[in-house]
Amino acid sequence: MSFLIICSVALLASALTFFSGFGLGTLLLPAFALFVPIEQAVGLAAVVHFFNGLFKLALVGRFADRRVLLRFGLPADDNTGPDDNTGQSRSAKVDTAKVDTGQSRSAEKWEPKRNASIPLRHL
Repeated sequence: MSFLIICSVALLASALTFFSGFGLGTLLLPAFALFVPIEQAVGLAAVVHFFNGLFKLALVGRFADRRVLLRFGLPADDNTGPDDNTGQSRSAKVDTAKVDTGQSRSAEKWEPKRNASIPLRHL
């Protein structure tokens, strides 16, 4: 019976997130965690995420605009892969000493411009 409930929740959550684009893990993980240990629940949610992504790609992938895909997909992948020499992710190499946290400017108070108007074309 628990197997049927888990499969039903996975199917329902996948169907709902097809239209919303988010929420699969939010719905799946608690449902899985009720029936299996949390380590297995996380793994099961990852498997469902993977197959849900493949399913969405098969359904709507042919309608994707290739120019948009190349323009946004390739640059997004640039910072996630491992570096060629070290094997460490490029995004993990952030030098925290050089990150501007904005604390040096905390004494300055930002105030909006007076009489600023918004052009109608932006509404």
